[in-house]
Amino acid sequence: LEPEVRWHIPDLVGTYNAYDPARVYLVHTNIKSAEFTLYRLATGDFAAIQSRAYDYEPPATALLRQWSQAIEAPLNKTTATPIDLAPGGGALPPGLYLLDVNSPQLRADYGPYARRHVLVVSNINLTLKTSGSEALVWATDYRSGQPVSNLSLKFYTWDDRQIGAATTDANGVARLTGSNVNSAWSDEPFTAIASNWARGIAPYDFGLGGYYGNPEARYNTYIYTDRPIYRPGQTVDFKGIVRAEQDVKYTLPDVTRARVTIYSPNGETVFDRDLTVSPLGTFFGDVTLADGAALGDYTLNAQINNETFSSYFTVAAYRAPEFEVLVTPKDSNIVRGQSTSAQVNVNYFFGGGVVNRPVEWNVLAEDYFFTPPWGGSYSWQDVDDPWICFDCWWFSRYAPPPQPILSGRGVTDRNGALSIDLPGDLKDANGQPITQSVRLIVEATVTGADNQVISGRGSITRHSGEFYVGVQTRDYVGEENRPAAVDVIAVEWDGSRLANKAIEVSVVRREWQNRFIENEFGGGAWQSEVKDTPVTTLNVNTNDQGEASITFTPPQAGSYKITAKAVDDGRREIRASVFMWVTGREFVSWRRDNNDRISLIGDKSSYAPGETARILIPSPFQGEHWALVTIERGGLLRHELLRITGNSQIYELPITADLAPNIYFSIVLVKGQDDTNKLSDYKVGLLPIEVRPIAQTLNITLTPDRSTALPGEVVTYRVRATTGDSLPVQAEFSLDLVDKAVLSLKPRVPDAIVQGFYGKRGLNVNTASALSVSVNKYSAELQQRLDEGLRQRVTASTAELPAGGGGAAPMAPEPTMAA
Repeated sequence: LEPEVRWHIPDLVGTYNAYDPARVYLVHTNIKSAEFTLYRLATGDFAAIQSRAYDYEPPATALLRQWSQAIEAPLNKTTATPIDLAPGGGALPPGLYLLDVNSPQLRADYGPYARRHVLVVSNINLTLKTSGSEALVWATDYRSGQPVSNLSLKFYTWDDRQIGAATTDANGVARLTGSNVNSAWSDEPFTAIASNWARGIAPYDFGLGGYYGNPEARYNTYIYTDRPIYRPGQTVDFKGIVRAEQDVKYTLPDVTRARVTIYSPNGETVFDRDLTVSPLGTFFGDVTLADGAALGDYTLNAQINNETFSSYFTVAAYRAPEFEVLVTPKDSNIVRGQSTSAQVNVNYFFGGGVVNRPVEWNVLAEDYFFTPPWGGSYSWQDVDDPWICFDCWWFSRYAPPPQPILSGRGVTDRNGALSIDLPGDLKDANGQPITQSVRLIVEATVTGADNQVISGRGSITRHSGEFYVGVQTRDYVGEENRPAAVDVIAVEWDGSRLANKAIEVSVVRREWQNRFIENEFGGGAWQSEVKDTPVTTLNVNTNDQGEASITFTPPQAGSYKITAKAVDDGRREIRASVFMWVTGREFVSWRRDNNDRISLIGDKSSYAPGETARILIPSPFQGEHWALVTIERGGLLRHELLRITGNSQIYELPITADLAPNIYFSIVLVKGQDDTNKLSDYKVGLLPIEVRPIAQTLNITLTPDRSTALPGEVVTYRVRATTGDSLPVQAEFSLDLVDKAVLSLKPRVPDAIVQGFYGKRGLNVNTASALSVSVNKYSAELQQRLDEGLRQRVTASTAELPAGGGGAAPMAPEPTMAA
């Protein structure tokens, strides 16, 4: 094999606890000696070295130490060797260092990417939270875990520009208003943090989406038309509502003009005009479509200063229907085996049922993938593909199109109604029983006297059982002969947790036996057969939080399928499974840990203002430790420091109206060094919380002076607007009167204005921690695995001694690890 070297580090830049010996592992193949060069850099170079570490040339005066070391390792065996960076295996003083390695055995063109390592050595751990408008740093001592006050910090952007400075308060917290913060550091005492030090703690690691909008946006504008669909030659009336926004906090805008442009499907400009924005932040206008206007979707853009907002409407040569078809299921949710029904109502738009009219109906089934509203990284389905990563941000779930499973015909009764009965024992298109969760789409189609075909639909969610079980592994990748932890959970259909549910967890090792099948033309193809070898089966009951866990030890490398199974009161089997890759000692260096996160537990997933959210913090640490609590969304809304003395503390969060429509409760736990925790450590939790926008939503009633009217009569409407607590409020209205038959062709989106201003928001706060790139932790985990491997080989060698023989067991080979 070609000679190779690389550092066993979490990233190019790694942090070191200055209280502990400075040691790092060198991973190498076919190397006989190594030459090391250690530089101590000026702390002011931290921002620069972040962006150009590989081509950075340290000054000669920065040289601190050069030394050589003989390397002993088997031929063609990738091996890890500990390297002490301070003479005698001691600690390095706090500072910024650059470490290079070379070897006579390496090629002359062997690049710097594997040979270079930047060290941030400090007594102080930093946590950095950044958003589009501010940054927060929390400083704690590595040894005690206590907050560090009076620490002067400088803040820098990605392009090495200092944008501010701040000093930590008594809680160890410093805040800075400003965008594009990438790093922060202190000269004396030295410590540093960068925003990309976030291994395993980004929002997508928690199964949550991030915010991908423009953090510099100042406005939010909702634009709508009097109806969604038009014919050529008709007039389009539109209105826009403009508000100045700061993370879902709205005020009247400071703008007086809006540039409105409308484009046809062909890109032709059909309207382009400056419109006045009223003191209430609204603008309106109209455009008459040409008789020969292009058919398709039109785009309406409104430019507010330098920001552009869009809306859309459709132009079609439609014919308004005379009647509508409504499908109303008896139940919105049913369990497998439960029969139900749906009623079809065929009504004329002018009133009355369409009597004695033939109805064709179909029932289609599409896959339903259960996900609780609180997110999480559990698997809720019985998967059979080890490559599926449900909680990865890039994962796009494929779902086949709905499949027809039932059909029939009927005739409407004297009220224009027809009832459809759905049996409990549903079968798919191939005649096989449907056991998984599905969404049933009941579709009814009626042909009118004028041969116009009108359809209506309703849906029913058919759950596989009376509740769901979820399963997740704490490590994405495990190691043979090392215990692996698995978490299971039981929840209701609405995501509420279920206590005291019996769950069976089974583990099998999966292998694929591949055969090449030749064809008659001399070619062929590979075919694989699955072989599952049982490993263990364990039974657990969920606790008060609906959770339980098991531990198993994979006996060898390979792919393992872990299945959680429960049985409900109807004797229905409920299953969920997840795969785990297990490496042997030859592959442990690519392990991807998932254990710097904790699962926060809220008593509910949705709250109204005035309520209190009770959040369980399941800390894994013993004894006293500290926690930074932040309420986040587009930025940092609140923060608080907690001193924690137990491992199941309840945090009570008062829910106020300004938290609507949703927030993210975040906690960073930091533990110093003591008898229960040899290394400084940390955990991060993130919990999404929905807050209903009651205070921000107006209640509007529209009351006509009559229920029916003849052509030519005048109908008077009374409009009343009240707040969420039923108080009258002055408001500006737009009123439109549209044929319901036209709206049946393209219905309005329900609550569109509320969603436009108070729809769910993603998380625009990034959390980074110096401990996420801790070389002390990374090396300790490797050393533990190497020690375990050595003990296992010594034990195996002892067991192989002849019976009755004396003497010592043969020495085990040096522990090794794979590239």
